[in-house]
Amino acid sequence: MSCSEKDTLIAGDLYFKLIDFSLYNAEEEAITKYEQIIDSLRAIKMPTTKESYMVRHHDILKRNKLLLSPHILVKIDEEINRVYLSVENYEPFKAIRYVDLLKEGRKVSLVLRVKELEKNLYYLDEIEELEIVKGETFVDK
Repeated sequence: MSCSEKDTLIAGDLYFKLIDFSLYNAEEEAITKYEQIIDSLRAIKMPTTKESYMVRHHDILKRNKLLLSPHILVKIDEEINRVYLSVENYEPFKAIRYVDLLKEGRKVSLVLRVKELEKNLYYLDEIEELEIVKGETFVDK
């Protein structure tokens, strides 16, 4: 993934989801099982909207070599956006714990330079700003 003329800045707050699917650091067996599920969805003659989305999302990640990459969620206005990033760019996010933010009445405010892969789906080129500020941390339980 490299910077291009399609790079843009997005600004929002780090969003937490208690249960979220990721293949980052997954065992080979889990990756194989996931690929089998996607293949079975691909074989459905009349897939639901959600099934079609899952296949399309998988294909975008695979095409951009992001299937096994970490991601974060960023709330911009009322929309939740998924931002994939390199392991190096993921480092600053590893130590952030939503329980600490909730307890302290703080949130993580972000400005990110990204490449848009699809609506609400991005690849992070660079962290422009990462600040822990007063505010509400949003958690999807």
